[in-house]
Amino acid sequence: MAGEKPGIQKVSGVPLPEKPSTDPPIRQDRTYRQRIRDLLTLFDISKQLNIFDLQRLVNFFLVTVCGHFGVRRASIVLLNGDQITLSRARGCNPETGSEAGLFPQHIVAFLQRAAGPVVIRFEDGEGELDIGHGLTFGTPEVICPILRGDETAGVILIGRKISNEPFSDEDLEFLSALASQGCVAIDNARFVEQLEKKDEQLAQAYRELKTLDQAKDDFIKIASHELNTPLTVVRLTTSLLLDGSAGRMSDFQRKLLAQIDQSSQRLQEINEDLIHLARSNYDVIQLNRETTTFKKVVRELNERIKPLLEKRTDIRFRIDQEPQLPEIFVDIKKYVKVFEYLVQNAIKYTPDSRGGQIVLSAQAHQDPSLILCSIKDEGIGIDPKYHKRVFTPFFELIDTNARSTDKTKFLGAGLGLGLAIVKDIIEGDHGVI
Repeated sequence: MAGEKPGIQKVSGVPLPEKPSTDPPIRQDRTYRQRIRDLLTLFDISKQLNIFDLQRLVNFFLVTVCGHFGVRRASIVLLNGDQITLSRARGCNPETGSEAGLFPQHIVAFLQRAAGPVVIRFEDGEGELDIGHGLTFGTPEVICPILRGDETAGVILIGRKISNEPFSDEDLEFLSALASQGCVAIDNARFVEQLEKKDEQLAQAYRELKTLDQAKDDFIKIASHELNTPLTVVRLTTSLLLDGSAGRMSDFQRKLLAQIDQSSQRLQEINEDLIHLARSNYDVIQLNRETTTFKKVVRELNERIKPLLEKRTDIRFRIDQEPQLPEIFVDIKKYVKVFEYLVQNAIKYTPDSRGGQIVLSAQAHQDPSLILCSIKDEGIGIDPKYHKRVFTPFFELIDTNARSTDKTKFLGAGLGLGLAIVKDIIEGDHGVI
């Protein structure tokens, strides 16, 4: 062919046109038996298409090619363009090439220009063919492309038959069919191989995230406990100064101390939240349950949220409960904290400009050991796509650069722990939020 490297010749196209047979009966019988053998081999190969290990699959094809054609040497080279991605051979030394290198350009160009599945043959004297660093094939008898549409996904190289018989047109036709089936199987194996690599990458990323998450938990646990002691000292000292135990103070000094006491109390609340979070990651939540009434929980709640409502006079807080609620068996302090955080969250998402009403309602449940509570506000609400994520520790919808530092103001400050603690307490008590 014009422009081709000497020694490469196009032998035939596949499929071959049908011609009336003029062969003697013995020759025809041999051809029919060969055709049946080809079909059985293809059938056996089709049953192996579920081999998703690329190495095993290539080795299986090599064994099939050598056995079917009666050759000692065969090789499969997988390509990405002219880049060799995999080289495996049978009857060569060594039999495994490196997964790198370039396949001969003139052969790749010939295969890419071939229209349809074409088989080519090398003539004697072509020399050794490099099919991967450290792996050569010698002089192939035939080379068949593994085609994926217009792309050459690889090649099959075959040495001379042990019988020294030439490759017939039927052999070449069968080899093309084998290459077509092989391409499907190789693509499937490669796809599974890529999925397994992605799966391993995800597993590794998960392990790294888990390690980082553990480090974060350990830091929170250590830091919160280290902060607890000096905070206690500050609160105790401030309390002694405010009650006059250390002598009389001016009104200005007392005002400064009151601000220190208020800020240290806020810091202690944050630290208690961190301690709760640290403990919830290591231990089952501890509940000190007692028989009580919803009214008692609300009474203590009113005392807790009174300072918040005094700062937000634009918000009205109302209790709406059925008159005959059953007694409940709960940890009072923890449920006061639950409702405090829910009310605080409602305050935080209610604009200062318009205010509104927050309603805590309670009603009997069909299960006499439970009551159904809800908190309703007239704030801006939360996008439904975030409803599940709001219970995640440290999750905040508010831009930390734009929010207020006052927890009672609209979009006020916070660590994003309130709703996470609420969920932890309720689910730890076998409830649902």
